[in-house]
Amino acid sequence: MSDRGISIWGWVLGACVLVIGAASLLPLLARPTNCGGNTATLNACRSVALAFQTVALDRGDKPFSIATLSESERENFGRPSGLSWIPGGSLLVATDSVSITETQPKKILAVCSVAYDNVPRRWVGRSPMAHAVAYSDGSVGLISVPEFQRIDLSRFVEVGTIQPARAKYGGVWPRFLSEDETARCKQVAWEAASAPDLSKRCTLLSIPDEPVELSDRFIQYYLDQKRFDKVEVAIPSGRRMGWHSCYIGITVARGTYEVIRMEESFWP
Repeated sequence: MSDRGISIWGWVLGACVLVIGAASLLPLLARPTNCGGNTATLNACRSVALAFQTVALDRGDKPFSIATLSESERENFGRPSGLSWIPGGSLLVATDSVSITETQPKKILAVCSVAYDNVPRRWVGRSPMAHAVAYSDGSVGLISVPEFQRIDLSRFVEVGTIQPARAKYGGVWPRFLSEDETARCKQVAWEAASAPDLSKRCTLLSIPDEPVELSDRFIQYYLDQKRFDKVEVAIPSGRRMGWHSCYIGITVARGTYEVIRMEESFWP
């Protein structure tokens, strides 16, 4: 074969190598969007961290928990941005009392229940599986799967449960209590009535020589009939006023589950 023929075949071979190389790089250059996964969960965590910071600012940076949030404060925890990109996952928020500050050791405020491997983004391969978290100093980050597994998730609730309960019903309280509301009211009322300082917090009837002995049987729930925004939980106190059985009435606010009033009374 002549030198000219060898030269042509060399050019053809070189062109083929370039085409094959370019084709192998196309998948890297045409990677799908990185909007979902931990990109989305980190954005959701930022929204939750901002909500905590907003409440802390209004409260003078005092420690608080989500259980003590008012209706207006709960509105800060509306559906966080990014959740629509993580179907099947949930954002869990801590229920413990926390201080939102940069001067104390940071605590986890929120964590995504599902791990992803798209952050940090890599051109070759994937990042290690990790869970997005929000911290009490306002920052967000990623923790490994083993770190997530060591978290006590019993102290966390899904972020959707924090929104104002009234918002679920178009801004008007329904004239009934859901099973979840009833259970939560019972828990809050029982804890308040069984506190050691009951005599200081509750107006008790003057019944000498009869100690208060609470009973979880025949607990009654009386929903406010004007605004339906609070409920009185009547827990039998184990005492009697003449022929009448007595109870500790704990009035609990709907949505916030704040104890408004405590007093002992008796059934007719």
